[in-house]
Amino acid sequence: MDTPQKKRVSKLAIASLILGVLCLTPFLGVLFWIPALFVALIAIIITSRRKAPVKGRWLAILAISLSILSFVGCFLSLKMFLGPSTQELTARFAKNRNDFETLRVMFQEDKNVNTVDREGAALFDRDKPGISVQRQEEYARLLDKLNLIALWTWKSAEHNEKTAIAFFAHRGGSAVSGNAKFYLWFSYKPTESDTNRMDGIDVVSFTPIDEGWYLLHESN
Repeated sequence: MDTPQKKRVSKLAIASLILGVLCLTPFLGVLFWIPALFVALIAIIITSRRKAPVKGRWLAILAISLSILSFVGCFLSLKMFLGPSTQELTARFAKNRNDFETLRVMFQEDKNVNTVDREGAALFDRDKPGISVQRQEEYARLLDKLNLIALWTWKSAEHNEKTAIAFFAHRGGSAVSGNAKFYLWFSYKPTESDTNRMDGIDVVSFTPIDEGWYLLHESN
């Protein structure tokens, strides 16, 4: 291979390496995956047919490796962003229905509790008693067992009878662009206004899974 040809191969390999590095860009990396793989394969084909600098061949191989790594990373990132599927969440509920009901009853009994997670509880009225340490530990145990983040109510009657409860199951992305999934329980038949709780939040799906129980998938 003459010197100009060697230079072209080396440039091609370096270009494939740069694209391979770009493939590692979070979320956007998948856009560079196919071009990087294509350019790297061309570089390897050319260098395998003629005498060419080993440097060019290894750069191309490295670019392909980066491209594959990016593809796997993007797939895992997408999986983390989307979270468990409706089928997976439904199966989790069916397997642990009694624990979900126990958690719901506990939350309704604690009338002054607005939100609870593994760390503590937020109250409707801070001047009134909250929950005991033992009660908080039981909440944390059930939330951990059911793989839930928190639960809260956004609908409550004047005497604090909670008529709608959200069981926070998944959050992916950021505050600007996110994806969230919940189990919802209603003491009544919900309407469209019950799911469109916040401006700027789009309802992807709203699926009944049992009497009074639903799955909500939101995005923004």
